[in-house]
Amino acid sequence: MTDRSRDLFEFISDFRTREAPPALLSAASNRLLDTLGCALYGGSQEWTQILLKTMSHCQGRATAFGADVALTAEAAALCNGTAAHGFELDDLLTDALAHPGAVVVPAVLAVAEEEDIGGTDLLKAIVAGYEIMGRLGRALGPEASGRGWHLTCVAGPAASAVAVGVLLGFNAEQYANAVGIACASAGGNKAFSISGGMVKRLHAGLASRAGILAARLVESGFTGPGGALDGKYGLLEVVAGPHRRPEMLADALGERFEVVNTSVKIYPCCAVLQSAVEAVMKLRHTGGVSKDNVKTLRIGSSERAVAQNNERAPADLMAAQYSLPFCASLAMQHDPVDPRLYSRRALTDPRITSFMDKISLYVDATMDAAYPRSMGARVTAELMDGRVVEEAIVDAHGTALAPCSDRQLEEKFRRLAGLAAGDDTAGRLLAAVAALKDGGAIKPLTQALRGAPSFGALSS
Repeated sequence: MTDRSRDLFEFISDFRTREAPPALLSAASNRLLDTLGCALYGGSQEWTQILLKTMSHCQGRATAFGADVALTAEAAALCNGTAAHGFELDDLLTDALAHPGAVVVPAVLAVAEEEDIGGTDLLKAIVAGYEIMGRLGRALGPEASGRGWHLTCVAGPAASAVAVGVLLGFNAEQYANAVGIACASAGGNKAFSISGGMVKRLHAGLASRAGILAARLVESGFTGPGGALDGKYGLLEVVAGPHRRPEMLADALGERFEVVNTSVKIYPCCAVLQSAVEAVMKLRHTGGVSKDNVKTLRIGSSERAVAQNNERAPADLMAAQYSLPFCASLAMQHDPVDPRLYSRRALTDPRITSFMDKISLYVDATMDAAYPRSMGARVTAELMDGRVVEEAIVDAHGTALAPCSDRQLEEKFRRLAGLAAGDDTAGRLLAAVAALKDGGAIKPLTQALRGAPSFGALSS
């Protein structure tokens, strides 16, 4: 084990035994709530329903949202992680280019339910999982993502394993073993961004499940390689190669926490597109721009966005949610905060497809220089009457540098959970999550989840 890895695992081991600051517990509670809302809505989608049916034979003691029976922790995390990541609404560690909530929260909830662990211990496990996700994502670096690695699935197994290890009371050596085992499951490419398919939704679930398995194996005495992160042939060397940044693993330990610096999505699309969609909405509301008076719409963003998010004929909904022209065009027609608008019907809606012809993308020097710390966009509309109006947003609303208020987070949760499971269930879940900060048990939360109405299809 390298000194950096040892420092990281010893820090997590020490953190588990200390009293956590209220601000960290509050942030973890917000991350839990946001992920639950995303998972409840994502549980209605076709891909999650297929997975629930497939895993229905793995019966156990953990709640899978929308399932008729309880599943094993591994199966529940697989389904709930897929649901949480299943509609492009889950949170993001921006400069790590990874989605922590859909990986960490399902694993923590499933094992906490099996072990009857609630209160601050559950929230501290979430803090620890986010910490690993962010540090490992930054250590892997943006070049790995640019080459087609989906860092959520690469960094996720280790983050899930550490989060579960906090619940199980691991020491530093056990964390090292769990991460060593979990890294054997790291992977995930981004072919979905071009050719579609359902697999991107699955990536977070796979990572969540892998971490539980790794931690349970360690609990039974299984060992893993100590250099699995930054040693020879470790994850950083194999995935990131010469662009790896191992110093990020232990940089400023305890001085800042990832769970506090997490970005929340407002719109159901790729994080890289959030600022462009927000800019379109501002032009509509304050710039006198409408779908009928735009001659051309130019969108300047990072080189990464222009290269990877310029699909003009998305093959399916997944590809559409990754397409900047599609999402900008949809935002010109509707209020893009409504997830129901992102549907198969929208793929062939002539109002959306025809407006896409007016949109061009280019690399904006300012936005490119800020990436990946910021995922900005400059949107310039040339109107039919000759006027030119522009809106530039470096940090979209909801990001760590332009955060949502607690009230706005609650509104997002109520919108998603209400659509999926009803307003009464949403209210019970809000109360159960709030109680965890005061030492509340996990049972009221899982009872509310199990008592939710069976999901029906919300989109097509």
